[in-house]
Amino acid sequence: MRKRWADLGPSLRAGAGRLGELIVEELRFLRTQPLVLFIALLLPVFYPPVISTIYYRDQAQERPALLIDADNSELSRKLTSMLEATQGLQLVKRLGSLDDGYEAIKRREAELLLFIPPDFSTRIKQGQTTDVKMWMNASNMYAYSLSYPAVLGAVTTLNAMIGVSFFYTQGMPTALAKQRVMPINQDLRYAYHPTASYGNFFVTGVWVIVMQQLMLIVFGFAIGTRKEVGQYDYAHKRPFAYLVGKFVAQSIFFLLAMIMILFVIQPAFHWTFRGALAALLLLIAFMIAWMPVVVVIGHFCRDRWTPFQVLMFFSTPALMFSGFAWPLDKMPLFVQAIAALFPATPTLLGIRLAQMKTASFAPLLPYCGWLALQFVVYFALAVAIVRRSGPKPYPHEKPTV
Repeated sequence: MRKRWADLGPSLRAGAGRLGELIVEELRFLRTQPLVLFIALLLPVFYPPVISTIYYRDQAQERPALLIDADNSELSRKLTSMLEATQGLQLVKRLGSLDDGYEAIKRREAELLLFIPPDFSTRIKQGQTTDVKMWMNASNMYAYSLSYPAVLGAVTTLNAMIGVSFFYTQGMPTALAKQRVMPINQDLRYAYHPTASYGNFFVTGVWVIVMQQLMLIVFGFAIGTRKEVGQYDYAHKRPFAYLVGKFVAQSIFFLLAMIMILFVIQPAFHWTFRGALAALLLLIAFMIAWMPVVVVIGHFCRDRWTPFQVLMFFSTPALMFSGFAWPLDKMPLFVQAIAALFPATPTLLGIRLAQMKTASFAPLLPYCGWLALQFVVYFALAVAIVRRSGPKPYPHEKPTV
């Protein structure tokens, strides 16, 4: 037993030395491959700023609307002024007929058409109900979700004012009239997303997918390039360690990409992030959990273009299955089971906490545990797959001995 412990130190040092040799050899190879370096540096420098620029306005406001006021009364003008005061709408044009409104909507001059009927004020004064008709372009669900609440808020406020005015004429004090008309007040508090802005929510998820793409593309591209130029060592005694050494060497670029995103792009575009350092640690855990999967994919890459073909099976499904954009509990059970297999799922759920809720790393520990479990399972599977499927050169390759 003592002899085994005595031999452990030299074995670890020898293993570390071999790993160091593999890392140095990979870095030397990458230095001779400008296209691989270009991809490794381009994705984090180009992709996140482009996405951030697209969503820099953070929230789509003042959606264009058309108005037909066939009543032109004091009440209809009051409703119009309320609509103009909302952040969700901008009245770009007033029209005289519904036919003109239909044609303008078809020409996409606006996303909403509002029609106030000619008896709008008369029916209200007679104690009857009336309608404000809306035709809405719902093809863009995000724009629809902004313009409809804006109209609903203006109509609700006017209804309340009319009710308060009625009770006031009956001799009731204004404060009591408001309590009578609106006995329930709303106290809305946003958890995990206090800004309630779409850009702040969406961009962070895209960054995780960018990191996933970066690791898969760079590693697969480099391994595929090696096979094309005949510099892949098919005779290596430890094929899995051979591939892991190359991934560790490339991790330098992955870490630089994480730092670039969290500490350069994030403050430059003023995205909300309570815990950038905690998010960095979570992304490192994500990189470690994702490593066995990337190694297996690289193991089977025939050429430099194979990872681009594989990418379609990971990028969009990883984001859609994760519960980041759509609640997990609203997905079928088998989809939830598949989602639990993606390392991006706990990463996306955890990074939302680091972004909006806390700068502490403690709340992210359950998600890191999830990633650790994935790493153990995927590492064991990856070792078995790589060892049992020793790659053979394809016809276009020149194997090294």
